[in-house]
Amino acid sequence: MFNVKAWKRMRKERKKYYFLKYSEPGQAHAS
Repeated sequence: MFNVKAWKRMRKERKKYYFLKYSEPGQAHAS
């Protein structure tokens, strides 16, 4: 069974992870 809540939470965490990973000083305003 596909758990939508778990999937959305995973997406949210992954998005935050990528944001933190790529938001380095030099890339902060690159958007």
